[in-house]
Amino acid sequence: MAWTAAILTSSATDYPPIRTLLGVSSTELPDATIEQSPFLPTAEAIVKQGITNYASLTSGDNSVLLKAGAAALCAALLCVKFAREDAADFKVGDYEERGRQVDWRARAAKLLEDAERALGAITTRTFTRRTLVALAGPTRSGLNVPEEIEQWVERVVPRFVDWVEEGGEEDDDWAAP
Repeated sequence: MAWTAAILTSSATDYPPIRTLLGVSSTELPDATIEQSPFLPTAEAIVKQGITNYASLTSGDNSVLLKAGAAALCAALLCVKFAREDAADFKVGDYEERGRQVDWRARAAKLLEDAERALGAITTRTFTRRTLVALAGPTRSGLNVPEEIEQWVERVVPRFVDWVEEGGEEDDDWAAP
């Protein structure tokens, strides 16, 4: 299944801002590189998951903010590419070639802030938070409630620590074998 752009759809008008944010030319960053999987498709997927009504933002200030946020996010992802290329310094004797002296990590952080600011300013957004961690805890039941304080402590203290404190002997009558 081929990827289709949903937010930054025109390479003639939507890709130059990405290059401007990075300070590179179209020779250094061709359209095909922007459209590669870890860059624009990933940026758009992240934006589409966060702002679920992106398709309805087709005109006005909110559309501008959507495109600016997606462009900044894509540019931040592209910083990794340029950091790798610039890391290839070359030196033989007195001859030396160095890449651009750009702190790509700092630029990526700034671009992520810009993307967050632009996407957060969309007034009509329908925003959903992505779940990063799902927690499940114990159920409340009267069947497994300890009767003595020592049993409560043994449930809280890690079993290894309890075992060391007890001289290598397990005295937990409730503990599973």
